[in-house]
Amino acid sequence: MVKIARLGGMEAILKAMELHPGSKEVQQHGCGALLNLAVNADNMVKIARLGGMEAILKAMELHPGSKEVQEQGCWALLNLAFNADNMVKIARLARLGGMEAILKAMELHPGSKEVQEQGCWALGNLALNADNKVKIARLGGMEAILKAMELHPGSKEVQEQGCWALLNLAFNDDNMVKIARLGGMEAILKAMELHPGSKEVQEQGCGALLNLAGNADNMVKIARLGGMEAILKAMELHPGSKEMQEQGCGALLKLAGNDDNMVKIARLGGMEAILKAMELHPGSKEVQEQGCGALLNLAVNADNMVKIARLGGMEAILKAMELHPGSKEVQEQGCWALTEARRQ
Repeated sequence: MVKIARLGGMEAILKAMELHPGSKEVQQHGCGALLNLAVNADNMVKIARLGGMEAILKAMELHPGSKEVQEQGCWALLNLAFNADNMVKIARLARLGGMEAILKAMELHPGSKEVQEQGCWALGNLALNADNKVKIARLGGMEAILKAMELHPGSKEVQEQGCWALLNLAFNDDNMVKIARLGGMEAILKAMELHPGSKEVQEQGCGALLNLAGNADNMVKIARLGGMEAILKAMELHPGSKEMQEQGCGALLKLAGNDDNMVKIARLGGMEAILKAMELHPGSKEVQEQGCGALLNLAVNADNMVKIARLGGMEAILKAMELHPGSKEVQEQGCWALTEARRQ
C-alpha cells in the first residue's frame, strides 16, 4: 500500500480513470484500487489532494447503471471519510456532491445488497460531522437508510450499517425526532430481532436506541415498542462483548431518565444485567462509567435503591472507583451514585 503510493500508483490510477471515462471496467477497478489504498491514513490525505474524490464521483456520475461502479465508488468514499477533512470535502464538492452521489446510487440500485450496505456505511461515516448530519437529513438520507433496511432484512451487513448510520444521525436533536417519525425505532428493533447472533447488529442497535433516547418522547416510545427487552436480550446474548455491554448500559442509563421506565427496567432484570456487565468487564472504563451512571439514574426510585443495595450495587460502584482512579467520569458517576444512596 505504502510502496504503491510512493511509486506513483495513485497518479497512475487517476490517469487511467481520466483517460478512459467511458470504460465501466476501468472506472470500477480504479475506484476499487483507491478504496484499498485509502485504508492507509497517509494515503487518504494524498488521494484527496490528487483529486481522487472528484475522480470517484465522476465515475459514479458517468456510470449510474453499473452496480459495480456504484458499489466500489460508495466504498471508496466510505474509506476516505475516515479522515475528518475528507468528510467535509466529500460533502462540499459542489457539482459532484458526495452525499448526493451516494444517495443516487442507493436509489438506482435498491436490490443490490452491496450498494445499500456501502451506501449506509458511507452515510454513517459522513454523519460523524455535525454539518453533514443536517445535510444528510435534508437530502433524504434517513429515508434512504430505512428503505435499505426494509428491502434487505436478511442482510446482517445492511442492518448493521443502517443502525450505525442512524446512530450517528441521532446525535442531532431535530434528527432524533425525524428518525422516530419515519419509523426508525421500529427498523432498529426489527434488525435486532432478526439478527440476535450478530454482535455488531446488537451493538449498533443499542447505540442507536441510546442516542434516540435523548428525546423525552422517544424514551416513552422505545419502551412501548419493547426496546428495553431488546437491549437486555442483546446484553444477555453477548456477555463477552465489551462494546455491546457499554452500549447496553448506556441505553438503559438514558431510558432510566423516565419514571415509568425506571420501574420497568427494574422489573425486567435491568439492574442484574448492569451489574453483570460491570462484573464481566472490570477493566473497561467505559462499561464501568455507563454502569455506574445507569445505577445512579435507577436509584432515583426508592424501591430501586433498596434493590440495588441488595444486589451488591454499592460494592460494584466502589470496585469501579477503585479500579479506575484516573477516570474522571467513573469517579464522578460513582460519587454521585453513592450520594443518592445515602439520601434514601
